[in-house]
Amino acid sequence: MSKEQLNTKGFTYVNSILTLEETQAALIECGKKFAAGGISYSRINSQREQVKLGRTLDQLGDGMKVAVEKLCKQLGHVCPDEGETPLMDVYILRTSAAETDKDARDPQKWHLDDVTKFLVAAVVLSGQGATEFHAGPYADLSEGVSPEVLNEWTVEWRKGWVDHSQSDEEKAHWTAKARAAELISPGNDCQCDWNRADVKPQCGPGDGVFFWSNKVHRGPATKVGEERIILFVSWNAWTT
Repeated sequence: MSKEQLNTKGFTYVNSILTLEETQAALIECGKKFAAGGISYSRINSQREQVKLGRTLDQLGDGMKVAVEKLCKQLGHVCPDEGETPLMDVYILRTSAAETDKDARDPQKWHLDDVTKFLVAAVVLSGQGATEFHAGPYADLSEGVSPEVLNEWTVEWRKGWVDHSQSDEEKAHWTAKARAAELISPGNDCQCDWNRADVKPQCGPGDGVFFWSNKVHRGPATKVGEERIILFVSWNAWTT
């Protein structure tokens, strides 16, 4: 793993984060959570299923707690200068083996988890294929803007309206950040080029990736009959 790669590219892949035994123990808990349903269960727009597990270790079952504790320990190697990095969220995302909907099997749309910067881990528990990332360098979209101003600028985004700038200052900020991340097509300030995927490694159960929440990424395509379950963990960790 590489902190340098995390801060220059926005992500760093890590092989065998979890052992086979740890992966299987986490999967057993996943099966119970999906079967139970309840208010923590939801079906997201891409037709993938999600279960929120909690925001503290004591909210997790034994198998999942071991997995998350190991990720926290790995985090100390990825960002040894961060100090305490409390958990923000733990959830699992599943594409069922029985799912045949094309939108569910196709790659996800390119997206950000957030415009602000926090650390995320995505670990494959079942299935194949790594989370895919945009090929451009990493640029922190929130850098240089106060949380209050950033919240004001993005309030319309959370309503689903993304083609909007309230001021020249806001437009200049997003344009400069998009250029730095090579998200804008050359010679066209109005067209984002989010379709250049970085080279991705082979990835199977127990493998994963650490990445910044505001790095452009997507989940890979899956085949009919393939169950894909991903464990996502996020932390309140900021770069130094």
